[in-house]
Amino acid sequence: MNLRVLLFGLYISSIISFANENSMLRQPIIRGSNTFTILDMYKTERHRYKINGTLHDIEGIVYVFLCSSNSDKDIMPSLTELLDFEIDGHSYQEMTIKEVGEKIESVGAIFDVNDFTNKYRPDLKKYLVGVPEKSIIMITTVYGSILPQSGIIITRVKLGWVPKKNMELQSYVFKTNLKNLKNITYLNGSFK
Repeated sequence: MNLRVLLFGLYISSIISFANENSMLRQPIIRGSNTFTILDMYKTERHRYKINGTLHDIEGIVYVFLCSSNSDKDIMPSLTELLDFEIDGHSYQEMTIKEVGEKIESVGAIFDVNDFTNKYRPDLKKYLVGVPEKSIIMITTVYGSILPQSGIIITRVKLGWVPKKNMELQSYVFKTNLKNLKNITYLNGSFK
């Protein structure tokens, strides 16, 4: 089976998680009329895959983002795909290429806030009271080589909302400690 197909299946099964109590989560960053918040962030399970004829263990980090706008001029969100993050100043993607011999693509999807919380993450509803009508949930899983036990993660995301004229993407930077992220384990149809 294709590695990307397997990773997408793991990604879909990993969007359900118990809310992480990391203090950097759910702290909105506001830029003009745009607000960006990481609602949850956690490590994926470790999986073994054959890449370039060799078995490798891979894992990654799942991000659950809330993107909102309070402007009447904004029509729809526009963002750059999250492909990488840094651990102690080193690119996770470059670490992965060095370890497994190739880049592993991230997987992402955008959801309506109500659909997402009703179908997948009702535990997040309490953090979404009063969220503007122009809001989306974005889930991104960045896969790669085995993560170190600890280290400072820096994540950079660019987001904007398409107005009638001139779209400008805003940069959002988040920093957290890898050892504060919980692991998720998928066993017999439920997460532990």
